[in-house]
Amino acid sequence: MTAQSHDQLGYSSGQQILSGIRNEKDRWKQIFSPNSTRIGWTGWPQPDYVIKDHDKDVTYAIEFKPPNKDKREYMTGLGQSLGYLSAHNYSCLVVPEKSNDNYLIGQFIKNLLEKTELNNIQMSLFSYDEKKLENNEQDSLKLLHSIERERVDKPLTQKGNTEPIFWCWWRDNSNFEIFELLKLSDQYNKHSGDIYTDYIWPKFWEMLINEKSKTWEGKYRIIKKSSETQHKQNWKIPLNQLGLWNPSNGRLTLLGHKLLSFGKVYGCESSEFIFYLRFLVLNQGKHLQLIHEIERFQNESQNKKSLLNAKIFVKDFDKYLINNGIVPPPPERKPGRKTTGGKMTYVRDEFKLWNKLGLLKTYKNKRIFHPGIGYKFSITVLTETLRKNFSF
Repeated sequence: MTAQSHDQLGYSSGQQILSGIRNEKDRWKQIFSPNSTRIGWTGWPQPDYVIKDHDKDVTYAIEFKPPNKDKREYMTGLGQSLGYLSAHNYSCLVVPEKSNDNYLIGQFIKNLLEKTELNNIQMSLFSYDEKKLENNEQDSLKLLHSIERERVDKPLTQKGNTEPIFWCWWRDNSNFEIFELLKLSDQYNKHSGDIYTDYIWPKFWEMLINEKSKTWEGKYRIIKKSSETQHKQNWKIPLNQLGLWNPSNGRLTLLGHKLLSFGKVYGCESSEFIFYLRFLVLNQGKHLQLIHEIERFQNESQNKKSLLNAKIFVKDFDKYLINNGIVPPPPERKPGRKTTGGKMTYVRDEFKLWNKLGLLKTYKNKRIFHPGIGYKFSITVLTETLRKNFSF
């Protein structure tokens, strides 16, 4: 089972659980209200899927475990789910019905949760049928243990941040700029405190205002000197969400060192650097899941107007995301901020990023939107990228 298939199965199981809550399906709704949506979460520990109940202002963290693993793997999942309660109000573990030695691991964990002191833990348990889940069948999950009581105490800590979107937020950041930020992080690694605020950003901002930073096209970027506060987060957030550095201080992680090494050896314009950045965006940044939502929207869309042009498409896709609980609706979201150029949708510059990463097929005059169809993704590039198994 590859990391990619794990992510996709975890995504499918999370979607089914969310749908059950929103539709108040039997015991699936547990103690949650229908006004629940998926959200993003940056921080540690990192669940596979996070749901927020907006009426009760609580979060529900889900850990998915892939099939065909030994019993130890699933007991580790139990520990991870317990760990999520340190930062979230509730947690959930999703395991196959049987381990690789045909042991009924789902039933075993169910007994632990119901017949020991763990019964007081605010955690639910689902098991799944592997074949049904791979086919995304609606009855592939079975609720074995539900949360019946609301948690009274609060999480121990909230060392992380909730985000309205689950995928890696992206604006203008180019390959050149990602590489420069990684180099600066490496340069100031031995300094104490928040090296992003104290060292990385001041140096990078100096590059920006002096037109020494480059766009994807290799042209020097021109930026307003009065917009420093607006831009400080724009360049930081993608590196946070891709796991390239520690969000609290800007120090490189193993992933960050890996991407930096590709840039140092091959250059940030090289196919090697772009390939690894694309791999991180699709997996760590969960853009593959967003792409699946776009394809589902295109396939299911009954309103042909949605496919007339890119502007209508983005607005209608935004409504689709909100209506399906994939992102929260207003007023939680904050559209129209000056820092984002006043655009009113969740999906904005992702299409430009995907084009630069070679994920999109072009139309006439190199346009990336195909009238009457929407967006076409390169299956060849996606497959080649997702099959890669990087070691760290």
